[in-house]
Amino acid sequence: MCKISEGLIQEGKRQAKLENILALMETTGWDADKAMEMLKIEHEDRPAYAAFIKTAADNTARAQA
Repeated sequence: MCKISEGLIQEGKRQAKLENILALMETTGWDADKAMEMLKIEHEDRPAYAAFIKTAADNTARAQA
């Protein structure tokens, strides 16, 4: 498989994981850490997802203000 295809697949997997984290947070009221734990997101990957979630939340709050 070419490197471009591999990169697109990995990006798609990251996006799907992020959407799953956000969906669990919304439907269960869990925080990001609990949602990532339940989805068995690797510990070394969690800070990146948490940072993206925080940035998205900050942007949403600013847009609503």
